[in-house]
Amino acid sequence: MPIPIPVPTTQAVPVTGRLVSLAERLREAAAAGHWAALASIDAELAQFLGRLDGQRLDLTERRALKHLQAVHQQVRSDCAHELEHVRQTLAQMQQQRGGWSAYAESQDWGMETKA
Repeated sequence: MPIPIPVPTTQAVPVTGRLVSLAERLREAAAAGHWAALASIDAELAQFLGRLDGQRLDLTERRALKHLQAVHQQVRSDCAHELEHVRQTLAQMQQQRGGWSAYAESQDWGMETKA
């Protein structure tokens, strides 16, 4: 899957196209686990939505916005699951640290007896 590249905000893209593009890029970055790109796209999204006048959106634009909201919520959920996975991995590593230290020390003892 290609790495999402941010679309410059100065580019003249219709609102619907921009919303659809942001949704797709969010989904691709999350699926690829490309967290830096995801953060960049999320910041771009926040900036774009800050300038968007929700009262002036036509029906197609509103549908694209609703779709983007659903994708964003799913990506947030995916990120939360990934964060929990990383927490569990780190906790497991912390629990095993004592065993790893003892093993490393026992390997050092073997080297000392051969010297």
